Amino acid sequence: MFSRREVIRRSAATLACFGLSERAWAQSARPNKLKLDAYSRTMHWLRKPEEVAQLCHEIGNTTIDLTVRAYPGHVAPERVKTDLPPFVKSLRENGITVTVMASDITDASTPHAEAMLDTASSLGIHHHWGRGLTVDRSLPYPQQLETLKPRVAQLARLNEKYGMKAMYHPTGTFSSGFADILDLVRNFDPRYISIQYDTGNFQQMNRSEEHTSELQSLAYLVCRLLLEKK
Repeated sequence: MFSRREVIRRSAATLACFGLSERAWAQSARPNKLKLDAYSRTMHWLRKPEEVAQLCHEIGNTTIDLTVRAYPGHVAPERVKTDLPPFVKSLRENGITVTVMASDITDASTPHAEAMLDTASSLGIHHHWGRGLTVDRSLPYPQQLETLKPRVAQLARLNEKYGMKAMYHPTGTFSSGFADILDLVRNFDPRYISIQYDTGNFQQMNRSEEHTSELQSLAYLVCRLLLEKK
């Protein structure tokens, strides 16, 4: 079994190598340095962006995954157009860049989805993730998959419109398994629909020696790696 440090090293190397297209390699002799984002959910006890920025610096982060969710999220979805711009601006002025929006968007019908994507994109945030898809588990698996495809397709079109990429997270009644989420997202353009590879929610920390081979098999779909201790 690999150590946690080795899992990070191997996973990062795999994504760096296999996550770049041939065109990207041709344009750049070396891949961009991978960064670790802070997650603002762990800072909900701090309500001011200046306080969040200070804590980020204290723990050594310069980028953050910002929650745009119902309270205690840092920005309420229904107030995203008025509240997100000044929050992001203040973080930026204090040396912190918002790279990802943590929302509850699972498809285009999520309340305020279009406003959230529009606002985030206008601020230079082009990645977002939600907390899983729900489905009728009494249906046979192929039918579950078919009922979800139109929902994901609608979100893909919305992402394309606003220059956003969704990263499906392994939670919910459908997408908590590696095979489930892979079967679903592989049907869509990875520029708009991808996976947030969460080792904890995929229940994979105890078989970490398989990370490299799995990431190699779907690196073109994995946008983000989340290492979680369970």
